[in-house]
Amino acid sequence: MIETTGRLLRIDRRARPVIAILVVATLLSAACSSQPGRVGEPVVVAGGDSLGSAQFLIASSQNSWQADDLNYRSQSFPSGREALNAVLGGNATFGTVGDLPTVTAILAGENVRILGALTEGIDWRVLTTTNTGVRGPSDLAGRKIGVTQGTNTQYLLDVVLGSAGLTTGDVELVNLSPNQIPGALAKGDIDVGITFPTFYSAARTALGDSYADFVFDGYRSPTLLLASADAPAGLVDKLVSVLVRAQTSVDRGDDTIAAIAAGSNGALTEEQVRDLYPNYRIGLGIDDDLVDRLTAEAQWASTTLGVTGDSSREHIASYFHSEPLHSADPSAVDLSE
Repeated sequence: MIETTGRLLRIDRRARPVIAILVVATLLSAACSSQPGRVGEPVVVAGGDSLGSAQFLIASSQNSWQADDLNYRSQSFPSGREALNAVLGGNATFGTVGDLPTVTAILAGENVRILGALTEGIDWRVLTTTNTGVRGPSDLAGRKIGVTQGTNTQYLLDVVLGSAGLTTGDVELVNLSPNQIPGALAKGDIDVGITFPTFYSAARTALGDSYADFVFDGYRSPTLLLASADAPAGLVDKLVSVLVRAQTSVDRGDDTIAAIAAGSNGALTEEQVRDLYPNYRIGLGIDDDLVDRLTAEAQWASTTLGVTGDSSREHIASYFHSEPLHSADPSAVDLSE
């Protein structure tokens, strides 16, 4: 924008076309310089900016997008469900989305493709306080448990309870947003909280010496790479190839924490990544176990959340598009015929 002060400048009519060209050229130059290095085929990803999408951040730190002539742009969303909606609405070609939004989209018959799992959330922590005496799943009977219903933490709770032969009928559920759970524990409004890893640090801060938890390793939550049904095949292949190279960097033991922080453009510090890193397994792939776990979650969503649709394994498997990943790295795909 050009601002003027003082007296108006009179421009000779003959000079106006030249000035108009100069203004347009200046604006175009400014637009390009505001996104340095962004040339090539556009690739818009809903998400791709969290530790669950580690390969995207690593690729950015290595300037891999430019090397493959891709103009990469990520869109931030507060939830995977909103990232999924951006893909379904045509505002993004790809999305990084959690397991529950993905299976509910499949049940609803949405037209998306699963290109693979990027990471898995592991070693989930069930938060509590030292005075509750809760040390494992069998101690949850009769407790007030804070959870965000309609998210995969509700599914996690059911899995935790099921591991001890319990159901939600054996506990008192309190529906809270994720950021409310640390405070509710501190005030004694709930005995137990189940939330996302990004809120573990807040719980430790809020509870201080009274903080306690136990680790549950019976649930691995994948962050999935989704593509719109009309994503060009060549673009899909390019994107997957970039992510495979980023995964190779992880596998050979490069400084992954530093790369993730550098690729986040200041959104994540190395300290934050180091704190969250133990809760994730970074591994790009597709296998039968992933299909089985998504099938089990789809069946849970049908019975517990009332989401109607075909939850058979055959139907869930039909949403996987494994060819691009298999072409880039055959070892990353392990599916039975």
